[in-house]
Amino acid sequence: EEEKERLLPVLRLLKGPIRIPISVDTYYPDVAQAALLEGASILNDVSGRLDNGMMELAARTGAGLILMHAGDGADDTGTGEDVLQTVVFFERALDRAARVGLDPWQICLDPGIGFGKTRKGDRRLVSNLKRLTAGLPGAALLVGASRKRVVGECGGETVPLCERLPGTL
Repeated sequence: EEEKERLLPVLRLLKGPIRIPISVDTYYPDVAQAALLEGASILNDVSGRLDNGMMELAARTGAGLILMHAGDGADDTGTGEDVLQTVVFFERALDRAARVGLDPWQICLDPGIGFGKTRKGDRRLVSNLKRLTAGLPGAALLVGASRKRVVGECGGETVPLCERLPGTL
């Protein structure tokens, strides 16, 4: 309810003047549904789940859907298991999306940089983007690394958030 209270008034204000697609990040299908009714057209499901009803909502409404892999932070072994887990998640996501009637052009896959992964795991994901998407048909790829901690630590030390734009670019 709090998320709706914060989000919906903003979407109502943007509804008229904004002519570009609006994306809403949420864990909750009921918030996503309300956002779509107020003019959003892309749902960014940051839950990392495939069984929460978000896919069905996107299929029913024609909305775009960003599916993010949320890791558990456990793999910092250097073996690349985090990359393999993300590939498996993407394969499962696309399979389930097809079963609920989502077209591949509606889907954007996000490896979830900064979500439940170590910084080392984040760097491995970015360096293996081709491997992540090899053989995955039709879906777009989103790498949301803007100003994230991994950007601030690439130089070997932690850079404050306000100084991460050059690293992002």
